[in-house]
Amino acid sequence: MSPTDRLARRALPGASWEVSEVALRIALPNGPAAPTPRSLADEIRYAHRVGVTTFDLGGHRPGESAAALDGALEGANPEIVVLLPLDADPGRATCSLRGAPPPEGGTVAAVTASIAPVRQRLPSRAKLVGLAGPTLAGTPRARELLNAAVADGVLDAWAADLEGPGGSPSGSPNWAAATIVAPFSLLDRRIAEEMPASWAETGRVIARDPFARGRLDGRRLGASLSDRRPDVGPTAFRTLQGELAPILDLAYLTSDRRRSLPEAALEYVLAFPWVVTTVLDPPIPRGVLERRSRGDGSPFSATERRRLGLPVAGS
Repeated sequence: MSPTDRLARRALPGASWEVSEVALRIALPNGPAAPTPRSLADEIRYAHRVGVTTFDLGGHRPGESAAALDGALEGANPEIVVLLPLDADPGRATCSLRGAPPPEGGTVAAVTASIAPVRQRLPSRAKLVGLAGPTLAGTPRARELLNAAVADGVLDAWAADLEGPGGSPSGSPNWAAATIVAPFSLLDRRIAEEMPASWAETGRVIARDPFARGRLDGRRLGASLSDRRPDVGPTAFRTLQGELAPILDLAYLTSDRRRSLPEAALEYVLAFPWVVTTVLDPPIPRGVLERRSRGDGSPFSATERRRLGLPVAGS
């Protein structure tokens, strides 16, 4: 891979700096699925080599994730952008606005106190984007608080996160925010279908789950087979059919063997100009990112774009 090969970058609304079009989630989950510190550091360093400058600390241990990021990158890096979940409820697994009644009575001081322990463990000069959960970003007063935190330099930007507690979507997108965070993939196109045309002109989306919970990169099937206990019977045919039918419907995207399904999934999400970055969970598909960083991807044909509902030049 050439030192000049890098993933493209895109700008958040109103920002003079950019995020990489692909972000890496480096949250440390609880339980046996947690990556080892060494494997996580390898993932971070590799992602950074191909041009990933944006990292999502979502999860139960954002402080430890921040320290892992700093240790892997070994010091100051002005290009780094960190996505940090915020919420008004201290009981949730995020950085919460401790000491402030949620969400009307919040203060910039509460935001500062909340994120200070995490910011101290980040690479110096990293940009910080607060991801405000549905409770926090749900009122005009709360949005004023977040805008004030940006004006005071506590945050560099903020976005309204559609996900509620436990990582499940909560309600409708907050179109009052300039940037929103939402799941978006070939198998989950709701955000594109619901988006007002006027918002799409200036708004931006941080797209989560581009591989549809492992269904578009093979991890879902592999995990299902490897995790099956001896006392558990085979999956019902109807269940398998329901899982596989939407994927088989996408076979036309890979039929000529020019691209893999993970490549098609990433190409689709990033084909929309209002997607500013898409967040991948480790382990990342290294071959897919390397080809994209070199510009060796396979763009959709006009026919494919029509079937996917994408704009076609000249039509």
